[in-house]
Amino acid sequence: MQSAFLLTISGISQLFILVVSANIIGRRFLSLREAVYLVVILSIIGTPLLMTLQYFSLLVVLGIAILAFRWKKKSWIESVVLSIVPLFLMICINYILEWITVAILGGSNAIYGGNIVSVLISSIALYLATYAVSLLIEKLSRAETYKSISKKSSYLLVLLLSVTIVMMYLFIYLESLYSFSNDIIIANSLLFCIYAIGISVAFLVLLRVGQIQLEIQKQKLQLGRLNKYTKEMERISSEMSDFNHDYINILASLHGYIEKGDQLLLKNYFQETIKPLNQVLIKNKNQLSEYTNRKDLTQ
Repeated sequence: MQSAFLLTISGISQLFILVVSANIIGRRFLSLREAVYLVVILSIIGTPLLMTLQYFSLLVVLGIAILAFRWKKKSWIESVVLSIVPLFLMICINYILEWITVAILGGSNAIYGGNIVSVLISSIALYLATYAVSLLIEKLSRAETYKSISKKSSYLLVLLLSVTIVMMYLFIYLESLYSFSNDIIIANSLLFCIYAIGISVAFLVLLRVGQIQLEIQKQKLQLGRLNKYTKEMERISSEMSDFNHDYINILASLHGYIEKGDQLLLKNYFQETIKPLNQVLIKNKNQLSEYTNRKDLTQ
């Protein structure tokens, strides 16, 4: 009875940590009330399943979390990532805490058979560590490199996280075969940490690929703007050359109208020819000044 109670307390605390971590990584897309409601719903549904299905109840919890995040206008990829990443963090940190408890402190991994103090201490340590790592991930996600990850890379990231879930259950199954002995806990902790490092390296590779793609896009954009600048300068130069030719014609026409003393023709010629040409000159002058004053011609 006591073990079931402690397991319930630990399960609810982990659901709370999952929601808090997802909300941090997702840049606080859940309000406080929505986060509390989600924790309550997950606890009501997940706790009974934890008693019957044990760790497989996490699949149901993940499904509910994904649907909840999708309801908050997150994409399906974002919803999956926001559901799996906090769980992955908790598993990694939990393995590290178990390794410290068993290998270094010489304790036991059977916290649910102990007392509520040990459960609270382990839950608080798990919360603080997950909270800190979630803040770091949230900060990294604001970087321009992260935003440049392509859709294909996002699918690959989801695939890696899905494989992580399979690996998680494989590690749990291996532990259950040996009755969760201290030796298998230590071995699994080391193996899972190695796997976590591999996943992190793969993620860094994706970020690097995204960064290269971003640089290529910037270069293409700069080249396009430079081509536009060159064409504009060529157009202005061509119009200025045309003006030199028109200027000679204007002087010849003005000379003829002045000699004839025809004020009406002179006035019409000014309105129809000289005034529009003046507007073109002003426009070209402004454009030339704009391009000349730019410090970066690729902008």
